[in-house]
Amino acid sequence: MECYQRGYLVKEDTDGFALNWGDEQAALQFIHDLACCKTELARIAGRGMVELTAWVAEQYAARTGRPNSVNDLQQFAMQTKGLPFSLYRTHRSLSMQASYAAASDIGAHHAAAWLVKVDLLGAFPTFEAKAQALITYPRVRLGNDNLGLCKLPWVDVFNPDSLKRGSTDIYINPASQELYADFYNGMLGTMLTWEKIFEQTDRDINLQRVMNVLSFGAATGARDWIPDRAIGPTDDALYEREADYNDRALSTVLNKPLSDVQMMETDEKRAILMKHRKEELRKLIDVYYRQRGWTDTGIPKVDTLKQIGLWQYLSDEAKKSITGMNG
Repeated sequence: MECYQRGYLVKEDTDGFALNWGDEQAALQFIHDLACCKTELARIAGRGMVELTAWVAEQYAARTGRPNSVNDLQQFAMQTKGLPFSLYRTHRSLSMQASYAAASDIGAHHAAAWLVKVDLLGAFPTFEAKAQALITYPRVRLGNDNLGLCKLPWVDVFNPDSLKRGSTDIYINPASQELYADFYNGMLGTMLTWEKIFEQTDRDINLQRVMNVLSFGAATGARDWIPDRAIGPTDDALYEREADYNDRALSTVLNKPLSDVQMMETDEKRAILMKHRKEELRKLIDVYYRQRGWTDTGIPKVDTLKQIGLWQYLSDEAKKSITGMNG
């Protein structure tokens, strides 16, 4: 619908009907067309947002004779690794931006590390703390999944005893995780803390990353990013809609009085803010890579894979490929 309203698509591309935002009938028609693969647009859309973005860009270039517009479309094609964004806006949560960009192997999905609430509460004041959360939260989520447990008891039903656990992140609901560890140890005859139990999921996460590396090679890390719109205001009107918040943020970035920032032109303010936020996201992803034991391009290090007990199970082809990308 946005492509249609911005002129990237016309009626010839949409089988003759207008895809305007808010047109319920058009939306329902498109959903039915997609399910039945009725039109070329619907067939391409059924393959996912990556192929759809490329197709729209090709249609636009062929019709107008202008250069391929994939880069323009990617600013508002809300997907990461081909997966459309789930519910949350990420402008004000750097941790959530990195969660969608890098911590979730399948793309912009909050299941791996839902950090927006606790990040806004100030739970992760440093890059290192944010990166650690991007590791710890997926451990807990995947650990519960591996044990066959629903997420509701550990997220939505907070155990009041967790407030007494001052040495760990209370938002993970540690008192409930201790109960799960009791069941785990009782079944398997082990004596592991819940932290050690869930650390075992590092093998799952690194195996998923290895699969990505075997598919995308040295360019794997380049996919750890999100569209500009998920980082901040992509045009002046969007900046102005949240001018109070954006100006205060920029005042901190520039170390200038708020009144001085308010006197600046909106396009200048927006450019500075977007540049800063992208740099912050890049820094956080880099710290996340280091804490994960990956290279600066997001490739799992051989030593890391050996340490977690995964290396021995990889094929010779996988070992050769990863070793080569380790430099």
